[in-house]
Amino acid sequence: MRMYAEILVEKHPDYPDGYYILARIYEEENENHALKYYSDALKNYDNYNTDKFPGIAGVILENRRLDSIIGIADIYMVKAEYVKALEKLLLINPLSSSYSDIERQNYTNTVAKSLEKLNKKNKKLADRYLKIFQDRNILPKGHKF
Repeated sequence: MRMYAEILVEKHPDYPDGYYILARIYEEENENHALKYYSDALKNYDNYNTDKFPGIAGVILENRRLDSIIGIADIYMVKAEYVKALEKLLLINPLSSSYSDIERQNYTNTVAKSLEKLNKKNKKLADRYLKIFQDRNILPKGHKF
């Protein structure tokens, strides 16, 4: 799979799925590579050309973009960079679009885990981010760590 994804990236560097596949492959073995490939995928999903690549559009494109953001945030959590994870998660509001329920739940889980880990290091900062995510209706008002 890696070989085919690398060929896809080489032949079509502006097509995001090759980067996304490589990010998924590298998630377990090399966080830095996974982070790079998720970032490249996200950049290409943001600039996706539906005329050139009509295979992905609408809801599918939005969900892959969100999944890339979640992937980046997950890697930042593994690296104990919780603020970076939360800032990346703030780039998108899954409630304001047509994301799948699974993607919304993945997003909420990543937010909650990042906040819990940040709370152990810096309670004041975690409380500030918690308020932001509560105001966005991602977490309930009574959410506790």
